[in-house]
Amino acid sequence: MTHLSRKFIFTITPGHTGTTYLADLLQRNLPGSAIPHEILGYDKFGVDTPDVSHMTLFNSQGNVETVRSFWRQKSEKILSSPYSVYGETSHLLAKAGLMENLSPLFETGEVYIIDLRRNIEKIVVSLRKRFDFLNKGNMWLWHLDPDYPLNLVDPSVFRPLGVEGIRFWYVCEMYARAEYYKRLFSSNDNVHFISVDIDDLSKPHMTQSLLAQLGLDVEISEINFPPKRNTSTGKVDKKELTRIRNMVKVSKFDPTSIAESVISRYKSQSVWTL
Repeated sequence: MTHLSRKFIFTITPGHTGTTYLADLLQRNLPGSAIPHEILGYDKFGVDTPDVSHMTLFNSQGNVETVRSFWRQKSEKILSSPYSVYGETSHLLAKAGLMENLSPLFETGEVYIIDLRRNIEKIVVSLRKRFDFLNKGNMWLWHLDPDYPLNLVDPSVFRPLGVEGIRFWYVCEMYARAEYYKRLFSSNDNVHFISVDIDDLSKPHMTQSLLAQLGLDVEISEINFPPKRNTSTGKVDKKELTRIRNMVKVSKFDPTSIAESVISRYKSQSVWTL
């Protein structure tokens, strides 16, 4: 693997999409890399990982100075690391201003944003198993609040469906944001988007394709695959599963059209301000 410049790898994803597996896969196969999943700890929030204030401010007021200050110091830490390939697969970063504060990285090297997806029904079920979205604190710390003023997807049509509808809204919001950022950065040659479904990475040739897009030419027989993980231990009864399945099935959600309308509305500027 020849490094013409440094590489920086991040995700934009709702989470519950295999981010831990992805970090392990990339770390095992990309030479000269450091790719943690999430950097968590009582002394890490607000330093290496956005804290609640960064999440809530970014989604309510945009890329304000408090948010920019966090990303300046985080970018400095990333750039001072000795690794030729640095990444994080945490789903928190893109929800707290990562994309609006990429310039120190794409001015130094190549940035790869993995649009990591999974069947929407499976994500909603996983969120249900973890009892996510039952209170504001959970939304502010890990996910998104449907009451944030800068959301792209109108939550009003999801609210009558209860907490399952809000979980569904959240996945739709993140998918819409991914499409939005793809269009916003379409003219930046140093920012590359790679779309992948985590279930496709169970197919060796799809993993080979992902690694190739990241610059690693490797034979399938040479790929170091991590063990499969399943951390969702809760149970959902058949009636609830059927309700979730039907809710997703009848939806006409289109993230592409939402992204295009927002770009048009803001005249190619970020709603959260670059």
